[in-house]
Amino acid sequence: MLYADEVTAGRVSTELLSEHAQDKPVFRFSAPVEVEIRSDQPPDHRALQLWLMQAARLYVDYRQCGNGPTKDGVVLLSIDWTQLREVGE
Repeated sequence: MLYADEVTAGRVSTELLSEHAQDKPVFRFSAPVEVEIRSDQPPDHRALQLWLMQAARLYVDYRQCGNGPTKDGVVLLSIDWTQLREVGE
């Protein structure tokens, strides 16, 4: 086993894919991720961010689906939990 944890392996994989496509133009898109908490008490915002950073994973099945919808492209995904904002109902 080359890497003991998936965070490090994922980071290295992203770096390798980025280097492979470094000469390509970048097209950036954003999609909302909804986090719903059902609780008697409201969560502490910072505690929620930290929990999500540790608990949540975004997975891409490159083996099954390829590197992206274009022939020569590489799709890289990330979630910036520091941008987490509470929204109304």
